[in-house]
Amino acid sequence: MTTKQSELESAIPPEIKNDELYEFIEVLASEVNLTQHFLEIGSSSGGGSTEAFVKGITKSSHKPILHCMEVSKVRFQNLEEAYKNYSFVKVYNVSSVPIDRFPSVGDVISFYKSHKTSLNQYDLSEVIRWLWQDISYIQESSVVQNGIQTIKEQYEINTFDLVLIDGSEFTGEAELNEVYGSKVIILDDANSYKNYTAHHRLINDENYELIRKNFSLRNGYSIFKRKDVGSLSIELPIHFFTIVLNGKPFIDYHISFLKELSFKWHWHIVEGVADLKHDTAWSVDAGGSISEDFHIAGLSIDGTSEYLDELIKLYPQNITVYRKTKGEFWDGKREMVQAPLNNISEECLLWQIDVDEFWTSEQIYSSRNLFIDNPNKTSAYYWCWYFVSRNLVVSTRNCYSQNPNQEWLRTWKFKPGYTWDAHEPPVLVDPLSENRVNIAKVNPLLHEETLKHNLIFQHYAYFTNAQLKFKESYYGYKGALKQWESLDPIPQRLPVFLSDYFPWVKDETMVNTVDALGIIPIIHYEDSDSHFSFLSESDLKEAYQNASRSSKKFPRIAIDGVFFQFLDTGIARVWKSILTEWSMTEFAENLLILDRGGTAPRIPGIQYRKIKTLDYNHTGYDCKYLQEICDEEEIDLFISTYYTSPIITPSTFLAYDFIPEILGLNTSDAVWREKLYSILHACSFITISQNTANDLVKLFPFITLKSVEVAYPGVDSLFCPVLPHEVNEFKSKYKVQGQYFLIVGNRTGLQNYKNIEYFFKAFREIEKTDNISIICTGGQSLLEENLKRLVPNVTIHILNLSNDELRCAYAGAIALVYPSLYEGFGLPVLEAMACGCPVIACPVASIPEVAGNAAIYVNGYDIAEMTAALSQVQIPTIRHQLIAEGLEQAKKFSWSRMAETIQKVLVDTAKNPQKPALAPEKYWEIIREEQFIISNSQKYLQSEGKKDTLLTEYQQLQTQHQQLHQEYQKLTDLAQQALVDIGNMKEHRLFKLYSILSRLKNLFIG
Repeated sequence: MTTKQSELESAIPPEIKNDELYEFIEVLASEVNLTQHFLEIGSSSGGGSTEAFVKGITKSSHKPILHCMEVSKVRFQNLEEAYKNYSFVKVYNVSSVPIDRFPSVGDVISFYKSHKTSLNQYDLSEVIRWLWQDISYIQESSVVQNGIQTIKEQYEINTFDLVLIDGSEFTGEAELNEVYGSKVIILDDANSYKNYTAHHRLINDENYELIRKNFSLRNGYSIFKRKDVGSLSIELPIHFFTIVLNGKPFIDYHISFLKELSFKWHWHIVEGVADLKHDTAWSVDAGGSISEDFHIAGLSIDGTSEYLDELIKLYPQNITVYRKTKGEFWDGKREMVQAPLNNISEECLLWQIDVDEFWTSEQIYSSRNLFIDNPNKTSAYYWCWYFVSRNLVVSTRNCYSQNPNQEWLRTWKFKPGYTWDAHEPPVLVDPLSENRVNIAKVNPLLHEETLKHNLIFQHYAYFTNAQLKFKESYYGYKGALKQWESLDPIPQRLPVFLSDYFPWVKDETMVNTVDALGIIPIIHYEDSDSHFSFLSESDLKEAYQNASRSSKKFPRIAIDGVFFQFLDTGIARVWKSILTEWSMTEFAENLLILDRGGTAPRIPGIQYRKIKTLDYNHTGYDCKYLQEICDEEEIDLFISTYYTSPIITPSTFLAYDFIPEILGLNTSDAVWREKLYSILHACSFITISQNTANDLVKLFPFITLKSVEVAYPGVDSLFCPVLPHEVNEFKSKYKVQGQYFLIVGNRTGLQNYKNIEYFFKAFREIEKTDNISIICTGGQSLLEENLKRLVPNVTIHILNLSNDELRCAYAGAIALVYPSLYEGFGLPVLEAMACGCPVIACPVASIPEVAGNAAIYVNGYDIAEMTAALSQVQIPTIRHQLIAEGLEQAKKFSWSRMAETIQKVLVDTAKNPQKPALAPEKYWEIIREEQFIISNSQKYLQSEGKKDTLLTEYQQLQTQHQQLHQEYQKLTDLAQQALVDIGNMKEHRLFKLYSILSRLKNLFIG
């Protein structure tokens, strides 16, 4: 291609001019650690970055040589003229690298299509034109094509001190290869083709560290420093601070990682006794006091003071110790933490490290990089591993020691003049701002952001006898030492509730062993408080790698306890029983219960994570929220107690029944819609009866019967025959006279499928009912009017019974009457038989699977049959036979067998999570993403007062969603007739849907 009027033949305005990158170049050029050769690739006419280099060099006592490269002849002439009087500036009209080092057209097209960068602002054809223009210009201008190599050979340069890569859009990676090893490398246009690859290569290079970055300035820039280079002025320094009294053995650890930091750092250590004032005044009311047993004239008695004196001698430039005059106390902890602030005269990260909080240098680097990557962030919150004994750690979050509203706020973006308004919890403010702005609240890095970078520190809060004795005295924690000692030996069934051991813990915090949680403690101890050692960082990393290879629990399974949020009925009983079975096995270590708002039952040995409750108005948000949790917890498989699902993590679907679907009810309700989506997402299926399995494959033909596992519920050992006096006590308590029939559970159900009215109609036909009453337990607290009218003169007891009382109710009843027309299983039938109670039921759905031959079966619509059965069951010989057969039938069912069956399915699915061949996976993911946008856009549109047109588009999107859901239901019907090709679905509705989605995404995400 011939370019007669190439854009390279004209001068252009400077890009790097009077902005933060310009200032950083100027500062770097004056650094005492950078003294010999600088290289600027792409100097243009010299009015931008070249000017910054020159300003910096003129301030330097070393006067390094600046090598400026520019391929454009016009711009080179301007550059040469501008700096002809600067002897340290050498200019070259060259190409940095040869033409054969330029990328191919295919390389550029591939990058353009696979990476979303600033380059995508331009048409691809325009980008390709630039590539050909650069190559053609070099060919026709006959400039030297290996400029970097030529300069290095001429000046015998092995590595440059400082390099700016800002040349052709297409040569950044090749140029990095030529200058790799330089002390400092600046990449302009780091978010474009020019330096995108170079940036990510250096990010992952163990020899370099990122010291500055801003992708919001033009096309982004980044600055990297070789790790063996000393600290630089533009780096983000960290000022650590620690308050301490008797810090042994913990105080000995921190210098081991601080001394490994290559950037500028300072450790401010404040030693002494804090008077019980201000933030800790509360402990006086609790009985707290300052005992002379813990200090000598206000300083440590355990060797901490002497250790700190030695540290100052070893690191005089990096450590400052603050103390009161002999015998004087600090005026509370707030005065202690304020002391260092008066000595910090630079912008920096301010980092609180309590003496018993252990970090690694790698974590410090990672957190610092987060602030460099996100220059507008003002603080950071972290999770910690909170030790409550030498082997036990808090295993739950959003609880004691893990309150995300204040714990653990440890890092702030500090400016001179900031001050503390409080220490517990810490409140750092800008006193000159309006309303004394709390710096942490402006724009914090939250737990989910720091967690992604493994920024979880180890907090040895309750680790030594000395700590517990001090807490007893200073904070008034009465009996703390004795309570702490009760955790050793470790409880047999874990996890356990911390409140059972620490009375000052008032919530449902749980603890587990370090082994169970996969934690390698940094501190190691022998038999006494005087023999401790610390793992080196390299040993710690190796230990984690070995532990990961040898002992990682697989699979990690999340169980959404959402059903407990709403009801405590049969399904809740099923899950309580299963979890109880698992809690007594090693499989419990694989499980995580997602506890919706603290509603899940507390079972020792089971691990919990408290999460938000489900709002059926925002199920799109919920599935995305569940996916975030699955990602954070590294979940291999998900199962829900009631029809929820994540987006990507594989799931198993547990079906109880298909009552709405079988009865032809409106399944567009959010609950049943989520049920459908959960089925579509599932990789495997479990049902609680064969009948439910049959219904599943009828409704969803892409699921084969052989792929469905049946796991029958069991019956609690509590449900067993009782002694006559127990029945009499029960009847006496509730004033039940004579005999009674028993009704358990809901008395209506959807479209009255429970069929209790049928029983009442038959009951009024029985002769001699004067001494027979009816007990109803479960369902509404008041008897339904239609039932009351059927038996106006019969005594009816509506009771709310405990399981123990229910057992007596079963045992004393003439019979359990269970005329339901559809059940997924029928747990009351099994419980009744186990208690020696005869059963009258309809031989429909799953009931014959449960009752076998041990029940009287009746036609659910034939009142005469039911009337006969109500009389027949009172005949002694028939009654005794039913009781005997029922007891034998009940033995066939057990919770342990159900738990084992489900466990096998979960493990097998996690190993091979494949979806059914015809499951419409991609459409399910589309509909989930659409749901999420609807959930989040509705409030935004209304609260921000957007134009009516946007509101109209939102309403259109909502309508499209409902229509798309209906399409899904049609799919299942059509599939039954083998007439559907799921792939055709995208050809009609989704194109219109995508157009609206893209506009909304641009508005809310772009």
